[in-house]
Amino acid sequence: MSDVATQQITYNCHNSVAYYNSKNSTLDQAIKLLTSDENILTADSKPSLTYKMLSDSCQNGNVDEWGRTIFEVKTSKAQRLPIVDIAPYLSEDPTQEIELQLGEVCFS
Repeated sequence: MSDVATQQITYNCHNSVAYYNSKNSTLDQAIKLLTSDENILTADSKPSLTYKMLSDSCQNGNVDEWGRTIFEVKTSKAQRLPIVDIAPYLSEDPTQEIELQLGEVCFS
């Protein structure tokens, strides 16, 4: 059995925050991820129930342009992956758009 499982999630954003909101200096709008074993991963959970942000160009809300935030979930509990659901923060802005890309699960 594998020791580590890893999956990347790419969040393409238009007028949307994926992780860090630079206007408020908070993680209040960070996405939540649901694992295969029904755990919820958040930006500020304990280390075993969080994810890593690899890059974030969505933190300004990206007015009138597209940005990208890349997340990585890395766990020693292979049964947690793949990610089965994602809860983004949705504002009331009708121009908000997001596109999600879930990478394959890699075992090592």
